[in-house]
Amino acid sequence: MKILFVTPYIPYPLNCGTHQRVFNLLKAICNEHEVILFSLTHNDEEVTRGNELRSVLPLDQLYTRPIRLKPWRSLSERLFDPTPDTMHRWFDTEACHALQELIQSNAFELVHCIDTCMTQYFQVIDCQCPLVNDHSRVDSEFQLEQLPYLSGWKRRLSAIENILKTRVFERRLNTRFPLHVVCSTEDKNYLLRHLQATPPPLVLENGFDRHYFHPQQKPVNSHPTLVFTGTMDYPPNVDGMRWFMQKIWPLILAKLPNAKLLIVGTRPTAEVYSWQDGERVVVTGEVPDIRPYYAMADVYICPLRIGGGTRLKLVEALAMERPVVSTRVGAQGLALCDQQHICYADNASQFANSIFKTLEDLRFSLKISTQGAEFVRENYNWEHLARRLSRYYQENSNKIWSKAHEEETDSFYIY
Repeated sequence: MKILFVTPYIPYPLNCGTHQRVFNLLKAICNEHEVILFSLTHNDEEVTRGNELRSVLPLDQLYTRPIRLKPWRSLSERLFDPTPDTMHRWFDTEACHALQELIQSNAFELVHCIDTCMTQYFQVIDCQCPLVNDHSRVDSEFQLEQLPYLSGWKRRLSAIENILKTRVFERRLNTRFPLHVVCSTEDKNYLLRHLQATPPPLVLENGFDRHYFHPQQKPVNSHPTLVFTGTMDYPPNVDGMRWFMQKIWPLILAKLPNAKLLIVGTRPTAEVYSWQDGERVVVTGEVPDIRPYYAMADVYICPLRIGGGTRLKLVEALAMERPVVSTRVGAQGLALCDQQHICYADNASQFANSIFKTLEDLRFSLKISTQGAEFVRENYNWEHLARRLSRYYQENSNKIWSKAHEEETDSFYIY
């Protein structure tokens, strides 16, 4: 098939989960199909990064278009606009024209659209092929999960207004994008409840590069070492680690005063840096290679409270045979069994006790880390996931396109 991938960013460097997911799926799909990539860019540095994709696809199959994101509007400015502000921010007329020209000059058999913010371009572009909406997270579901953790009535009121509009947007979008790819069963069930999506969305979990992530010799730690990795200005990561630092870390230090915590990842906020004490808590910022930090973990932690999608970090840590303690939300979308592949803990005392058990019972720690690694190697490597995606293309694209010619679809917002 000739497939167009449409993304809101160049999926490189591989320093965040969304980049890794798109890059690795793109790489694997290119082995079976002819692929052209259209990406928005936000600065000259991103354009340069496109050269790094030459290992995946020839540069003449990469098309980029610069975009300047629109500023966030106040509630009064956007109140009577039916478009959610999270969508309005990403729409650019010139980018829309460039994408339309690319589609008109190629006979694409399918369009794979990354993130809902890019689907709005196809409300005004006449594209005569099946369209796939790939949700790294389902927007309205994610916003609903964030809502309880927002402070201030103004922020909450603005969030509620955007959630209501996003739900309407997603329902209308379903007539144009009947094919959906999601990262977890929870996301699938949400779409089935609120969109009545037919055919059912494909659950395509996040994976790992089996040639890159494999067990390394663990360094001898003089202190029990806990590790968390992630983009450290991403609100769910910051919220999860805020909860850990306030409620769980004091319990750890009360029993293990020599424990050490490594917070590893790009773009730490001022709040994240404030947790660093230079001795027991270390905030690294961006690192050139994440694997040595996984290898240092006596326990890898994932104390997330806001879900959506699945966590690449968990799959990678497990692939490197590290024992993991996580909330159930943090491990959302992964079919991991408690006490077999992972330890689940959803309140502070459970989380601390699970860490203590994993540190003290070396036989148990070895069991869950070994069994967890075997499970993700079998189920969550990118080649396996890409084969499932390719089957979904083949099984549904012709069926959907034939149906689309028989039925009239609803109208969309016009920009």
